[in-house]
Amino acid sequence: MSKRLATWLMAFAGFIIITVSSFYAFRLSLLESLISEQLRKQGILVHSLSVTDISFNTLLLRNLSMGNDKELQIDKIHVTWHLRDLLAGTVGSIEISGLQAALNLDSKRSPMSVLQPMISSSGENTGQFRFPAISLLDSTIHLHSAWGNFAITLTGNLDRGGWESQAAYLRAEISGAPGQIKSTLTATLGANGNLQGKITVSEGKLNLPKMEVFNLSGEAAFILTAMRPQHIKAEFVLSDIHLPGRKLAKQIFKQARLSLQMDETNAQLTGKLLTSDDTHVAHLDVTMRHYLVAPDIDLALNTSSTANLDSDWLASFGLPPGTVIDRIKLTGAFHGSPDAWTGKLDLHADADRLVAGPLVVHRASATLPLQLHFDHGTWRMGLQESGQLTLDRIDPLNAVSLKGPLNLSIQKMDIELVNHMQGLAFNHYLVATATNFTLLVKQEETQAIEAQIHPGKMILSGKYDAGKKYQGKGIINGMDLTLPQSNLHLDNIAATLHLGTPEKGNIADFTIGKLHHQVSAPYFAPLSISGSIKSKSVHGQSKIYSMNAVGGVPGTWYLRIMGEQVLDSGDGMLKIVIAPLDFAVDGLQPKTLFPNLSQLKNVSGMVSASAKFRWSKKGISSSGMLELDNVSFIHQAGKISGLNATLNLTDLLSPSSPPQQTLTIRRIDLGIPIESLVISYQIEDSPPRIVLEKANLFLLGGIVSLGPTLIDPTSARNDVVIFVNNIDLEAFFDQVKVEGLTGNGRLDGSVPIMLEGDHIIIRNSHLEAKVPGMLQFQSEKASQLLAGSGKEMKLLLQALQDFHYTELSLKLDKSAAHDLVTTLSLLGNNPNVKEGRMFRLNINLESNIGKILEAIGQGYRLSNKVLRDLFRLH
Repeated sequence: MSKRLATWLMAFAGFIIITVSSFYAFRLSLLESLISEQLRKQGILVHSLSVTDISFNTLLLRNLSMGNDKELQIDKIHVTWHLRDLLAGTVGSIEISGLQAALNLDSKRSPMSVLQPMISSSGENTGQFRFPAISLLDSTIHLHSAWGNFAITLTGNLDRGGWESQAAYLRAEISGAPGQIKSTLTATLGANGNLQGKITVSEGKLNLPKMEVFNLSGEAAFILTAMRPQHIKAEFVLSDIHLPGRKLAKQIFKQARLSLQMDETNAQLTGKLLTSDDTHVAHLDVTMRHYLVAPDIDLALNTSSTANLDSDWLASFGLPPGTVIDRIKLTGAFHGSPDAWTGKLDLHADADRLVAGPLVVHRASATLPLQLHFDHGTWRMGLQESGQLTLDRIDPLNAVSLKGPLNLSIQKMDIELVNHMQGLAFNHYLVATATNFTLLVKQEETQAIEAQIHPGKMILSGKYDAGKKYQGKGIINGMDLTLPQSNLHLDNIAATLHLGTPEKGNIADFTIGKLHHQVSAPYFAPLSISGSIKSKSVHGQSKIYSMNAVGGVPGTWYLRIMGEQVLDSGDGMLKIVIAPLDFAVDGLQPKTLFPNLSQLKNVSGMVSASAKFRWSKKGISSSGMLELDNVSFIHQAGKISGLNATLNLTDLLSPSSPPQQTLTIRRIDLGIPIESLVISYQIEDSPPRIVLEKANLFLLGGIVSLGPTLIDPTSARNDVVIFVNNIDLEAFFDQVKVEGLTGNGRLDGSVPIMLEGDHIIIRNSHLEAKVPGMLQFQSEKASQLLAGSGKEMKLLLQALQDFHYTELSLKLDKSAAHDLVTTLSLLGNNPNVKEGRMFRLNINLESNIGKILEAIGQGYRLSNKVLRDLFRLH
């Protein structure tokens, strides 16, 4: 029995020895599998792991690679322990060498996702955890972020020390495109769980997109209890600050000093900024109460000196280049949590110079009392009260300049920004008014055009969604415009601007309540105008803006305005059309549309006109047309019937026309009936004058004509010679209305007329009968007046009762100061008086020819005024 027992014991001992020997021979492989399996159970993907040594007090691991993309790699981990360490649930020391970690801060996953299962805990550990002694050698963490790529090189250790505390010392060097920083960390973890220490930045350099800092230094001391701040005091200094641009970067700011103090509930951040000449530029003060629970923030930023900022640097921010900021003041208070808070922010800024493209503003200031609200990714901004913007002086923009300051009041501002998964979306609504201001438009040869503007109310609204184009609308109401030099006033102007990508290319719609000509005798009655502006592209390249508008008085829309402007080339066109106006005695009259024509009565016929302007880099050209069709009217000077005319102008700015412009009138009644007037003429612009090529009319059975004649509206005097051909003497005597005077025959001759101001002067006129004829003068009134004048006068009166003339002539004379004198010269006889003795007689006649001349004078003065207005010769 004892022998059999010994055999079994020997077999069991052999089995134990073989088993232990097997475990020892395969200990490394078994341990690798055990560690890998445990990591996989934690959700950590292990690519490689080598256990190269294991003993009763050491463990050596090499070539550890973990993570989906091998984010964590360690060349060597050396773990040592003693029995007392194992009994305490820890190890003695850990040495990590060749650690390489890659963290993507832009990824939607946690940058520590490779280790998250290891560092997460489903329970709560209330005990004091003691770290083993850790040594970190030749380790680097690679960070990828929106600010750039960083490499952090770490070297240091964590000493176990005694049972009461643990001490840590760590050196770090951060390098990358944004800059380089060298720092150290010293910290002590007490037995009570308090962690205190200091971070020191010995040297550093920052290469930010908008700024370069060539020297960064500072330190921060901290005390943490249960990883919650108890006391933090930090101070950092940024020196030798440059603003890079296309030109050589230059030092703008000498130093920026930031200080931070925190306790368990409150935090305060202060900052100061100095320029290169030690001038104090800005002071920042931020106070945050209850920052871990519901932050309550007060912010104040003040600037007091001038900062001249590099144009390229400003442009890189999207800010106007050339800006000179004198003072910025920000004060505000914020309340809430990081996810939802509200606040007030008062902004006041003064700038000595602002440049926005071609716009240069001197001495601008802005005051905006803002109301801010943030709620889980949604920003809302409004106004506590009206904001103010003042532009003191604006440099001329091309030929346009601002006379005096411009003050803008922002009465309402609602802006909302929402950060969706698809991107940023925002909408806005602003209401503003401006004080009256005056614009001056400089002209090369004449006085600048002055435009006095009352802006009215302006509203700007719009929205933008990620992936879509901006849609907005600008509205102007109650705007007035006065052009004092032209005596024009436009009131109640309203416009709607379609911003972004409007439907059908519609850019703007506008109305002008009334356009007034503010003179005692206005050229036109107050008229209303409405229209629209659209855009289109030609062959997908040049964008063209087109305008279409109509205007008129209630019941009669007679004006149409069309225009185009090519954005790239600057070429443009404007066309103004007066639609055919059908005047009728019992209907529409010119005075309804043009009060200056109120002297025209019983007007009938049709009138139309058009004007066209074109401009380009080569200059401005213009043309126009006026057409009258069978126009008749009554004027105080006479009556005109059947007026037809077509006037084509090749230039409107300096009026001119081609030759052979025609005007015909069927009948003119100026006291003497004039029929079939035909005038051919040309308007010349240099010097401004009318060239009468010919003028013919039928008068008293004959023809009255003018040869080539120049009428110069700039001259105080114009000379005209009227040629008379084959006028019926009987009809002439019938029109001059000398009592009892009749006769027959035909008259030829000329009448030189000098038109001087308001006067008509006639000298050396001569009309004579072409053939002998007869003249009778039988007047009861003349006989009574000459009853006692003697034999000779009675003999003369007898002879004139049946006077056979062989010569007859008329002479008209009129000076500026005297009435017309008509002298009738006769040579002939009366067969029944003195046996047919020949008589030569000179008789001064009283007639109504002076009234006819006065009517002609009124017509001349009216036409001369029209010509002077046409040539703008006032």
